[in-house]
Amino acid sequence: MTLTDWKKTSIANSAANIPCTEKQNNQRLNRLNFKKEVNVKMAEETKNTKPVKSETKIGKDGKEKMKMGARIKKFFRDYKSEMKKIVWPTRAQVIQNTGVVLIAIIFVAAIVGLLDLAFGTGIISGLNKIKELIQ
Repeated sequence: MTLTDWKKTSIANSAANIPCTEKQNNQRLNRLNFKKEVNVKMAEETKNTKPVKSETKIGKDGKEKMKMGARIKKFFRDYKSEMKKIVWPTRAQVIQNTGVVLIAIIFVAAIVGLLDLAFGTGIISGLNKIKELIQ
């Protein structure tokens, strides 16, 4: 094949001329038929749908604005779909997590209490030493 011939033929035509086995050829045909079937189904689905009344307007600023009723419907639709996504913990998990939190609170409270006691007595004793020095 010369360079001019190659330029004239498209890549698709040259790929179609590649020799292949009968099995590969059948696979290619099956893929093409499947794509055609899908396209036909999609075309039939779009024929059966009714045109939807526009729920949006174009505002003065050129941005698309939804009508109030459409926004409320969208909110509740989104709310419902988000609520379905929630995975609630079991009773045992809640009890276990509550125990972990209570232990952490007691631990931090003890540390803060000890620091408060140490600094409080340290400051008081320091003030008493200052009083002794002054007197």
